[in-house]
Amino acid sequence: MKGLNKVIFFVFLITFSSAGAKSYKFKNYEEAKESHEYVMFESESTKLGFITTSYDGYAKNYEVKFERDGDVIKDIEVKINTSSLDTDNSSRDEKMRKTILEVKKHPYMIFKSNDRIDLKEGKLDISGKLKVRDIERVLTIKLVIEKREREFYIKGLTSISLKEFRVPDPSIAIASVRDQHDLKFGIKINE
Repeated sequence: MKGLNKVIFFVFLITFSSAGAKSYKFKNYEEAKESHEYVMFESESTKLGFITTSYDGYAKNYEVKFERDGDVIKDIEVKINTSSLDTDNSSRDEKMRKTILEVKKHPYMIFKSNDRIDLKEGKLDISGKLKVRDIERVLTIKLVIEKREREFYIKGLTSISLKEFRVPDPSIAIASVRDQHDLKFGIKINE
């Protein structure tokens, strides 16, 4: 009887507690932008002091890891390959990778959170640490969880200051870039 109890416990443990990992690789900016699962940033630049335009960028290569215990997600880690960030503008991307993010010295941006996410529809905030260029800051992410058929769709939003992460100002002579960058993501998790 003890052997049967161990087997039942082991099956229960596998069913309700497991590690999850999802790796994402997109060929180009358009493919990343069209995906319902994404990691992106948005900001604005002002040209000649009065013409403001927005721009965005997408991660084309990143990984999401988490522990799942029934309807709870915890121990979340998102690891973004910094050389995969793409704004669909080759000259801006070259400057971003070489001088702004220095991707050879800092190949990854990493977010970690120990907060728990209950997989049910609604809104909640989680906190975690984001590491950019070896500078780590605590931030809060606003989440919206929706249920779509047999999966949960989690969308997140937060804002960061480039100065707080000691990221060099990406402005150029004719265009100043806003310090605040909005970070957004979307991920699907099976029911």
